[in-house]
Amino acid sequence: MKLPQIIIITFVVLNVCAIGSVSYFLINDFQNTLTTSVLEDTEDELELKSQTLENYLVSNSDKIKLYTIFPEIQGLIKFSEFGDSFIFDKGEWLELIKIQFQEIVKTNNDIDQIRVLDKNGMEIIRINSDANNLHVVSESDLQDKSDRYYFKDVITTSKNYVYLSDIDLNVEHGEIQSPHKTMLRFITSIVDGSGNQMGIMVVNHNMDSLFSSITDISKGSMMIVDYNGQVIYSKDSSNLFGNQLQTGYTFFEEDDSILELIDTESTLYDEENELYKFWKKVSSPSDPEKYWLIIAEIPQSEILLPIQNTISNSYYFVTVFVVGTLGITIFVSNRITRPLGNLIERIKLVQVGNYDIQIAIKGSDEIKEIGESFNDLTSTLQVLKQMSEKFSDDLEIQLNELEFISNSLKKSTCLMKIDLDANITYVNDRLCELSEYDKDELLGQNEKILMPEMYSQELIKDMWDTILDGRIWTGDTKNKRRDGTTYWTKKIVIPKKDAKDNVVEFLVIQTDITYEKEHQILTENTLQQESQKRSLENELTKMTYQDLVNPISAISGNCEILKNISIAENFTDEQKKIIDTLDDGAKKLDQQIYQMLNIYKINSHEIIFTKSTFTLYLLIQKIVLDYTSKAKEKRTMLVNDIDPLLKINSDESYLTQVIEHLIQNALEFVPEDGGVIRINAKIQDEKIVFHVQDNGAGFSLIEQKNLLKKFYKVDTSDNRVHKQYEKRLILCKGIIEELGGKMWVQSYPGFGSSFYFELPFE
Repeated sequence: MKLPQIIIITFVVLNVCAIGSVSYFLINDFQNTLTTSVLEDTEDELELKSQTLENYLVSNSDKIKLYTIFPEIQGLIKFSEFGDSFIFDKGEWLELIKIQFQEIVKTNNDIDQIRVLDKNGMEIIRINSDANNLHVVSESDLQDKSDRYYFKDVITTSKNYVYLSDIDLNVEHGEIQSPHKTMLRFITSIVDGSGNQMGIMVVNHNMDSLFSSITDISKGSMMIVDYNGQVIYSKDSSNLFGNQLQTGYTFFEEDDSILELIDTESTLYDEENELYKFWKKVSSPSDPEKYWLIIAEIPQSEILLPIQNTISNSYYFVTVFVVGTLGITIFVSNRITRPLGNLIERIKLVQVGNYDIQIAIKGSDEIKEIGESFNDLTSTLQVLKQMSEKFSDDLEIQLNELEFISNSLKKSTCLMKIDLDANITYVNDRLCELSEYDKDELLGQNEKILMPEMYSQELIKDMWDTILDGRIWTGDTKNKRRDGTTYWTKKIVIPKKDAKDNVVEFLVIQTDITYEKEHQILTENTLQQESQKRSLENELTKMTYQDLVNPISAISGNCEILKNISIAENFTDEQKKIIDTLDDGAKKLDQQIYQMLNIYKINSHEIIFTKSTFTLYLLIQKIVLDYTSKAKEKRTMLVNDIDPLLKINSDESYLTQVIEHLIQNALEFVPEDGGVIRINAKIQDEKIVFHVQDNGAGFSLIEQKNLLKKFYKVDTSDNRVHKQYEKRLILCKGIIEELGGKMWVQSYPGFGSSFYFELPFE
């Protein structure tokens, strides 16, 4: 701002102040304008609040329709209709529904209760919400709601109808809940995909938070009244819910002026009480006869309060005017002279090299512009000075770093240059040290001096084809020392080109890898020998199995003949017992030999799987039936907890073997009476996790560490006794790992065991 403008503005301000002293006489016009403005603002605010309530009713009506088609809700009602005729875990379904609504309640925290009723009005589920925490009511606390008005009204309506209840105080067990909760219920039918009615859903919404925000108004007070004249929300709690709280208060009986104008007007001035009344009608989306009124009341004195404050302040205006005129004059003078003096002093400091100078920018536009230019100049000079110092420091650091890298390469890496004819033009000390040649002996010689006589011609051809094409070649090469011994290096050949992109020479970088290469060759030879040894071992195992299985089969067959022929009647009990013992021993020996053969197959990865898609529940149920008689002998219960619809793709035969072995082990450890063996499977992270649980003796932590180890690989001494359940577990673990899964155990002594294994879910 320029100086003439400052003077003009000074006089303008003085004139405005003088005119302002006369504005008192225009108070009446100001009063009318202010009143009109407040009335319009209040009507706009009331329109916005009514739209908020209307949107809330429509939105939640649409949401409850969406809730009814959730698969968890549909499935729970479907399964509940079957009763005991269909096995399903209701607790699991309830947990799924709880998880679904847990997410909904996070963004709809006014939801207080969710209920699902069947077609007869009986509660199937009731979920209470408390501070975003959901609680599923127990089965015993579910109630019959067939006599409730909302059930009778909704059960006969169309499938898209959403019934809205009256807004009232929540009642629990026949009494009004304390502290009070203002409640609105959304009720609608639940239908299946064919449009058949399955039940109804009731969602209770706590309206206190919404009504609190709606009735928050900048001026006056606000309340909400329903179509019966019941005050359902107000800052004055003494008139709330006259019928329900038995106070007898009804808004329309106390003030019927609004009721007569409800559909024709929206504003009324009450001359007796000197206040303005505003209202907005919000109808129920499902029943136009049902509505709520949002009513605002603003006293006229509150509207005129700013005018009264203005009148009071005007008495001090004249005094302020006189003092202000004097102050402005002094202020303008200082703003012109002081900044110029400060600027001159700072310029002198910059001339002697002090760039850390900034001046406070005050004064007219011209002075501010000069000050800003000066500050920009000093800042630029300071930055240039810092950049120069930093560049010098960085350059020194980079030079030191390059020197360090160069020295490190010379000491640890072999460097050599060769020309297009492979003649050596440069070598470093490290190459001379490794090859045991002097520099003079290598320079000018062909690179072949470092190559052994039996060097691969294919490798040489590949290298030269690559580098002559301008590309980098990398490979492992065998080299010859001066004394004829050899060493291995990792070799990198980098072509160097001239300005015309022609290759002129090559830089050869070599790193000594003799130790790694010799170790690699030794490892490969060892692995080859181990593979041959394992192959011979597996062949011997198969031959031994064939040699043993025939005599054992003959023993078992002859025992069966001795049991069945007529001469068996002449055997004594002791002789019969010996025959049975011999037969049982032969069968056990045959089974153990078969198990050991399977273990060797697993160890040598010779198992061939035949995969197919099948229903897991049916497979487990067949196994349970096969072991029912053995379970009854120990009075043990076998439980199949698997989803009847779950299908997997795997080898049915080997999976059956794993489950049977785990059940056999569990039967050994469960108590003689009251044992429980439970089989379950669930899909987790694209894998299917099986769980076989028993309430047997359990295993200690030390036993668990060794339980799934391959004992035949660890201990083959004569003193080692391999228990039958250990062999079964090793077979199970081997089969699972061959199928691409893993197996683990959790157990506590005296509290049973849980064996888990997971397989890829296909």
